[in-house]
Amino acid sequence: MSSVKTEVKQRILLNIIKFTKNKGKFSFKELMEYSNVSKNVLEEVLKNINLKINQEILINESEKLSIAFEALASGVNIEELVKFLNWKDFEKFSSKILNIYGYDVIENFRIKENRKRIEIDILAIKENLILLFDCKRWSKPLIGKNLEIASKKQYFRAKILEKLLEKIYNKGSIKIIILPIILSLYETKIHSNEYCTILYVRALKDFLEKINVEFYNLPYIAIFLNSKIDINKIKAI
Repeated sequence: MSSVKTEVKQRILLNIIKFTKNKGKFSFKELMEYSNVSKNVLEEVLKNINLKINQEILINESEKLSIAFEALASGVNIEELVKFLNWKDFEKFSSKILNIYGYDVIENFRIKENRKRIEIDILAIKENLILLFDCKRWSKPLIGKNLEIASKKQYFRAKILEKLLEKIYNKGSIKIIILPIILSLYETKIHSNEYCTILYVRALKDFLEKINVEFYNLPYIAIFLNSKIDINKIKAI
């Protein structure tokens, strides 16, 4: 059992994420001084998250993600945490949350359309529901013209995916819902428009727990196929 106070652990974990935002290493001494903790306390926290203690400590992508979720579990505010993730880590972090809620996930899914290649940040599939995420880790809220442009682009990606699925599967009676989503770091006054759902990261877990596309009148695309979606078929494209 750890003797380190929760608020101290939170501070250390958050600082590790902060220090490694743009690099995969940090200095033991700098972290100790910045976190205002003793050598013994820092060593205990690092051992508990299975990091090898050296003057300079290296962490890989998987370890950083684990530390982010350890910070979240310890009570660190998700918005504060995500601020110190770079765009790639933000996508990985969001994908992991989707995995936890039972979604099969493909990251950076690419589709060719008229000799052009489009990319979907996160494609998440659970039963007859497909979520398309455009992860916007911007430093300010997504509003106005920027929101409109991003929404139209994400809806366009959803329509391209619709065409692809119709090529892979024959038409049938199984209803598949494609839900285009923009995932933002900051909350916006608009939570959906005619093109997609606008979701801010703090609401992601609650959204996944309560999601009911038709009940909440969220904008979606419905297609009817002869089979449920097999993620392995999608990955094989």
